[in-house]
Amino acid sequence: MRKMINFIEQLPKWAGAGIVIVYSLLLAEFFSTINHLFPVDNSMSELLSVFSKISYWATILSGAIVWIVVSFLFHLMAMLFNGHSSFGRFLFLASYPYIISAIAILAGILIVDNIQIPDTENAMSILINNQSFKLAMNLINYSFMPYYILIAIIIHYIYQIKYLYAALSVAIPVVSIWLITELFKWLL
Repeated sequence: MRKMINFIEQLPKWAGAGIVIVYSLLLAEFFSTINHLFPVDNSMSELLSVFSKISYWATILSGAIVWIVVSFLFHLMAMLFNGHSSFGRFLFLASYPYIISAIAILAGILIVDNIQIPDTENAMSILINNQSFKLAMNLINYSFMPYYILIAIIIHYIYQIKYLYAALSVAIPVVSIWLITELFKWLL
């Protein structure tokens, strides 16, 4: 793994950011593909078109912001476990595992693109219960498991901390974010 990290560090700095941008573009395209499954009322089509474009660009921007913020949380946790590395180095290396999620999202786009939803009031429930849609969502959601494992391995090597602390550096922020979202769902 150390050889792979050394190889990645030899790559141009823009390559890692490019991977995150491709991931963000694919994510925006995935949401756009889902939105196009539903028919649009002609009286609202112009307004929805504007919102769709804003949402598309907001998704791309949020993908980059999430990469930076989550990487910073992982970095802080590794530092709390007496790790020693710069945030810039980790941020650059943390972009490469996004390739796994980008491939999963591309597969999800191809799966969702073949779904046909009838024009009914319960189109959303039909989509949610569609086996192809479930497959696409599971593929995307579970693609983050190898991402987190690779991030923990990267943290172990570049921060020079034990595997347990590296795993905790990833698990604590991820579980904390999950618990906060569950709390908000419960409150709302």
